[in-house]
Amino acid sequence: ARLTELNEWAGAPREIPPPALPDEMRQALKEIVSTAGFFNVVKTYIPNSTLKTTLLHEFKGQGKSIDGSGASATTTTLLYHFQLGEFLGAIYDDNPQRQGLVSPGLYVPVISPKELTERQPDGVLILAWRYVEPIVKRHHAYLQRGGQFIVPLPNLRVIHEHRRDPAATASH
Repeated sequence: ARLTELNEWAGAPREIPPPALPDEMRQALKEIVSTAGFFNVVKTYIPNSTLKTTLLHEFKGQGKSIDGSGASATTTTLLYHFQLGEFLGAIYDDNPQRQGLVSPGLYVPVISPKELTERQPDGVLILAWRYVEPIVKRHHAYLQRGGQFIVPLPNLRVIHEHRRDPAATASH
């Protein structure tokens, strides 16, 4: 909707120009608009947040370790929105410029994905959920050693290696 005001001298309505914004505010608005799709997805799945944290509480309650995968700006939003920071020991990220840093405010260390095989956490929460397929393919050896990927969005799921029961294969 456009704002108009009555121009007393001309007797006709005219458009009111938008207020001038400082450069910092203009940049912040651009960032919000560019991530609007992400926020819409998060808003859509807010009801599942309890389920997500319940699963992570179960992991931690069983003494299992959980790391994250993907240290983007949207990751920070996910960590705060779903209060996930307390569950993570580290976050793996392919970008060398992010490795050696910590997540903003939560101080979860960001490390190289090469360390996944050394750390072998019980679960890896895929924070870059749009890249599930390439992440799982790249780290198939982690799954083969008993690891699990936890995918929080768009629907909560756990990916693990399907192993055949040795007793079942012996009877055939």
